[in-house]
Amino acid sequence: MKKMLLTLLAVISACAGFSQTPPQTDSVKLVTKADYRAAEPVVLQACNYLLATPADQKNPSRLKAGQFIFKWMQGTPDFTFVMDQNILKYIEADLDLMTVYFACVTSYSLQNRSVADTRNVTLKAVEKLIAYIDNSTNQVSMNAGLKALSKANRKGNLEAFLYL
Repeated sequence: MKKMLLTLLAVISACAGFSQTPPQTDSVKLVTKADYRAAEPVVLQACNYLLATPADQKNPSRLKAGQFIFKWMQGTPDFTFVMDQNILKYIEADLDLMTVYFACVTSYSLQNRSVADTRNVTLKAVEKLIAYIDNSTNQVSMNAGLKALSKANRKGNLEAFLYL
């Protein structure tokens, strides 16, 4: 009985530990250069939250995390983000998916500071986006463009497909 109770407790603890909680962005101020640098761990947490939760435009936590990421992207002095039109055309009609793409670009940039080539950042971010849309638990509605993007990735032709 004790083993069963301990096993159940361990499973519940593990589930609680792996559940995604929305990042706490309310107390983060973004005014000075130092603020933006200090906010980077929270920005990365917001990116990870978006990439770990299903697409849902009605989820206020996802919306808040996306707004925080976008505000940080606009003001950070340490990164310049270039949004390639060849990619945006596939997701422009879906605000939630656009937010996920911003999270992909931002998380890749933060985790790979030494990569300065915008083409490489774009390619890696799109690969992260494709992993997100291909995961059926994320409930992304796949239009023809997204299907073509995913197919090009599976065939190893993503870079040529995007004209990068």
